Amino acid sequence: MQTPLSSSVTPKTHVIPQKKNSHQISSLSLNDIDAVVALSQLYFPRSSESTVDQLRKSMLDLYFENGALLPNVSPIVSRSANGSVSGFLGVVSKTFRYQNKEVVLANCHHLMATEEARNHLIPMRLLQHFIKGPQDVSFSDGSSESTRLLWKRLDGEVVACESIYYKIPLRPLSFVAGFLLKSHQNWMAGSIRTIANGTDTIASKARLALFHRKDAGIETVPLTSDVMCALMKKLRPYYRLFPQHTPHEIDRLIRILEEETRYGKLQKVVLLDHQKEAFGWFIYYAQKGGICEIIQAVCLPGKETELFRSLTRHAYDAGGVELSGRLMNSQFQTPFTKQSISLPGRMWTLMKSDNVELKHTIQSGKAFITRLEGDLWVL
Repeated sequence: MQTPLSSSVTPKTHVIPQKKNSHQISSLSLNDIDAVVALSQLYFPRSSESTVDQLRKSMLDLYFENGALLPNVSPIVSRSANGSVSGFLGVVSKTFRYQNKEVVLANCHHLMATEEARNHLIPMRLLQHFIKGPQDVSFSDGSSESTRLLWKRLDGEVVACESIYYKIPLRPLSFVAGFLLKSHQNWMAGSIRTIANGTDTIASKARLALFHRKDAGIETVPLTSDVMCALMKKLRPYYRLFPQHTPHEIDRLIRILEEETRYGKLQKVVLLDHQKEAFGWFIYYAQKGGICEIIQAVCLPGKETELFRSLTRHAYDAGGVELSGRLMNSQFQTPFTKQSISLPGRMWTLMKSDNVELKHTIQSGKAFITRLEGDLWVL
């Protein structure tokens, strides 16, 4: 969950003072969407890259159907004394299977509040309201340091194994040039990038593949929701906590992600082995000359090398400079750690639950939670 809040607004106590005419918290309504969009564009730099109409449509797709909130979502807003929206917290819930029973994991995202609302500790109150919900697990993915501090005040915890991100250089010289020039823009920056891109191109034509070798015999074909569900059934025995996706839900999520264009063009690929059997898939945003963000990169156990090579080759062919993703527990001691740059704590995955066994399952990496189940990309 991203948030524009700084640690300076972190309260020093759990006690939330109740003032007359203080901000009130309630469910998001259709009439609130424009105000939330305005807040998002004000506090989130990437939101300003989208038009108001695009953000409005994304919110409608995420939270509403036929004018009513979807049954598995409960986004909340705070309202000032005059009724205007002063804060927002997006919430989407997902049913998981755990030890032959269903549990609900609620993921919160995009915490934001006006400066005046922060003075009334609205960010903390929004999180408190969310955590008191009926879910078995309260979850926050892709969170900033300020959110982590707020979460800690509410006795939540960091999920260490889900808070490791990685970068995979696809065009090494362009990757290094982009990193070095990020904070040192000058008149030479354009020339340096041109030289780096040209050298990477020459290396490619000379077949000097560093991070994007392709396994012979591995076929890549478009991913469908039915194939993804079939593969998830094969993966289910390897996890104690597993999402109950349906083809309809997957199609809906993919449609929403496809309509998001700020990060590039969404790619959905399933991998077939020599016997034409599907063994893995990946979903990512391909951005020519930029960062390719991975939503999911999943395979059957023992196939991580083939997954890594197919993913990196696909992103390289799409023109990407680097791949960026969140590490799964099953990807430790594979090329995803051996041939990448690890970034622990780049963003935080947070969790709170009264169920000790559920907490242990998530903390031990036995839960299937990817960016598709966690962080949302469209606001």
